[in-house]
Amino acid sequence: MPAKFFGTFLGYVLIVLAIGASFIYFTFDIRALEYLTMFEPWCIAAAFGILGLGLVFDGLRLMTLAAVTDEKLTTRQVVNVVLSNYFLALVTPGASGGAVAQIMFMRKAGVPVLAYGSFLTVAVNFIILAFIIFIMIKQINRLKRETPAAPA
Repeated sequence: MPAKFFGTFLGYVLIVLAIGASFIYFTFDIRALEYLTMFEPWCIAAAFGILGLGLVFDGLRLMTLAAVTDEKLTTRQVVNVVLSNYFLALVTPGASGGAVAQIMFMRKAGVPVLAYGSFLTVAVNFIILAFIIFIMIKQINRLKRETPAAPA
């Protein structure tokens, strides 16, 4: 059992690292990687340490919330929720990234969850983003029409 757990944990970590690295590679300017090399190794280690500390505090927060509601969550379930939150926040950044995973795992653990607030947040975010994309496309089309034709 522990070997399977650590194998799954390592798989999650590798997936998160691969997504994070691909995000950095495909979205940042190449100079951003040059800037990373300017940092001392202890600074990068400190950043990862702070990230790990954030993971621990997120897990402790979840365990405290479960204890307040007299629900029993195992350490494995808490680790699954915390890692899924970080993974979904990478894939779907924004307010809905971790909330979906928390609700999913809390329901799987048998914790009664009212998810109307999370659903409304996701729905409102979707509507806002759809409106912004609509306005952007409309402006791009308007700018294309206003561009004068090049003389032949």
